[in-house]
Amino acid sequence: MTRDLLAHERLTMVFRESFDDPALVIKDEYDATSVPGWDSLMHINLIVGIEEEFGISFSTAEIAGFKNIGEVKSVILQRATL
Repeated sequence: MTRDLLAHERLTMVFRESFDDPALVIKDEYDATSVPGWDSLMHINLIVGIEEEFGISFSTAEIAGFKNIGEVKSVILQRATL
């Protein structure tokens, strides 16, 4: 399994747990408008969940600058031990 696929699977798990939706499918190009219920509070929950799952921390500037899930995954791939 590639690092990208492993990161995607673990990221999907965080999204599914956060949204309480075991069938949720995410794609790199998805953003908050792509997933029903992804509001500002859910965004905070996702960031915390992602940081805990991957053992990394995002800066405030990074969080504000993320355009989609793919950008989040790119930072995960740079920093996390998978």
